Amino acid sequence: MQKRVTLTKQFDNPGIRVGLDILLILARTLDESLSGDGTADLFDRSDEGSWLEVIQQLGRLQADPNTRVADKNKIDDLWAAFFALNPIKNLYEPELLSVLEECRKKSVAHAKGSDDPLVYLERANDEGHDIARKILADCKLGKQLGAKPVGVEIFYDEPGEHYCAGTSRENKTIYWAFQPVAHGLAGVIIAERILAHEYLSHLAPKNSLLDLTIQEQWLVSALKAALEADSSKPYWKNRLWDPYRDALQSHAVEVAKKLKPGSATPRRFSGYPGVLPITDALYYKEQALSHALTAEILGQKESQELADLASEVARGLAGQGISQLDLSNIKNLTGLAELLRKRGA
Repeated sequence: MQKRVTLTKQFDNPGIRVGLDILLILARTLDESLSGDGTADLFDRSDEGSWLEVIQQLGRLQADPNTRVADKNKIDDLWAAFFALNPIKNLYEPELLSVLEECRKKSVAHAKGSDDPLVYLERANDEGHDIARKILADCKLGKQLGAKPVGVEIFYDEPGEHYCAGTSRENKTIYWAFQPVAHGLAGVIIAERILAHEYLSHLAPKNSLLDLTIQEQWLVSALKAALEADSSKPYWKNRLWDPYRDALQSHAVEVAKKLKPGSATPRRFSGYPGVLPITDALYYKEQALSHALTAEILGQKESQELADLASEVARGLAGQGISQLDLSNIKNLTGLAELLRKRGA
């Protein structure tokens, strides 16, 4: 495996580097366990246990200065704090506790092993690239993304000012923010999906003028729909996306209120509000049309006019919904824009 994940000089600080390593080890352990046969289902059948709660609590403990560990050899201390939590020790069934004890042992083994924890993100980068390439191939646009993954540079973002990841089209580099935040563990667990989003929304489109509404909502719906339809991917990760995204955006807005009060709204991070639920619904109800529209968006030439057309359609759908629209004769963005204009007149 070619190494494409690099660290900034900030990680020369052992404390920062170990913090990242611990998060990667926890992510690898929980990913391996929950993706195993029946483990996620075992939690889902429980009256009290929740794999989502496990991820959230471990993430919170490692983000909290009072409970986080700064030594890989002490990762067991983090698990000890986790098992001491009242909901875990008092409500979780013995079968679930047994599974979690195995996770504990496995994470300790990974921490003591010789594997570089960064390998987890290397694999996630490869997988994210593959996911995006498959979606593009299905859109007959396979050549719009290079045959090899780009580099991923991890930087330390202590205040949590940035979104989890960002992309430079010029440098062909994805920048991943390591942040001491409670939702950070969930983000690393679904790293391949976050990276797939960076490839699909920010590196693949020909039209760099597409706005955040399209990049962060419409094309996210396209990614989610593709992953929902792919039975080779662990389904439980599909369910982790929305709570992670909600926590990420809530945190980003709160930080923005402190640092840049004038721009402290979700719109700054994801564009026009309310588009994602509608494009999710469009993919669910009108799969063929959604696929055609997404292919058109991804294949647009560099054009502000075409970018504006896509945004107009997205906003129109958010404003009018789709339940009352007769979409049977709609073939492209222009046709849908005209329909929305008539109904909104």
